[in-house]
Amino acid sequence: MLSLFEVGVVFGAVILGLISDYFYSRRSPICMMAIFFSSILCFVIAFRYKDLSHTVFSMAMFCFGFFLGSTQHLINISAAADIGRQIQGKRATSTITGIIDACGNTGAGIG
Repeated sequence: MLSLFEVGVVFGAVILGLISDYFYSRRSPICMMAIFFSSILCFVIAFRYKDLSHTVFSMAMFCFGFFLGSTQHLINISAAADIGRQIQGKRATSTITGIIDACGNTGAGIG
């Protein structure tokens, strides 16, 4: 089920990133809607956990990855890109973004 969460993160990061780019890089409304949907899903799971089948629970994990994990990645990458632009200009933005994102993922992997 953890792999479904990660697959949801990949798809969610791409789709929610495209949606936020469509709305002129306004990430806040997209992130708020994703958190709202995941809150509803969390509420349903918390009170109906025993009634859920394995398939429904697996799809819920995919949706958690889609909404929560992708939102976390969008925020981290946006913050890293903004830091990269301020420090070194546009040429080093991708390198600084990669370093910051790699450090965060390494820490999460160790944890």
